[in-house]
Amino acid sequence: GNNWKEYNPYGYIGKYQFGKAALQVTGYGHVDFVSFMNNPAVFPEREQDKAMDSLLTINERLLKPYIDEYEGTLVLDTVEITRSGILAAAHLAGPNNVIRFLNTHGKHNPKDKMGTRLSDYLTTFAAKFR
Repeated sequence: GNNWKEYNPYGYIGKYQFGKAALQVTGYGHVDFVSFMNNPAVFPEREQDKAMDSLLTINERLLKPYIDEYEGTLVLDTVEITRSGILAAAHLAGPNNVIRFLNTHGKHNPKDKMGTRLSDYLTTFAAKFR
């Protein structure tokens, strides 16, 4: 919902719904769910934007060989692989799950606690950023 003060019952916080792993890798591991829930100002919007920029940079660096190899291809006959889709899916499920998805041609297709599959993010973000 683009609300920087948002959190969900699964422990994800902020505008981009950061989990512990994403906070840790971007240098914001000191921000915890309970503190944020009690006072969102511990992780203000501009810091969330910086963390997201950092996460995208980190994930793009890790996934560059896969972006180069798979961009423009179809997986599962319907899932178009794009740079934006790969980066969005990495935010949802982590870069290692994206790599496994691509290496297994979609057989490894994890979903989050809300039921959103990695392939859903690939499809949604491929369409949004044409």
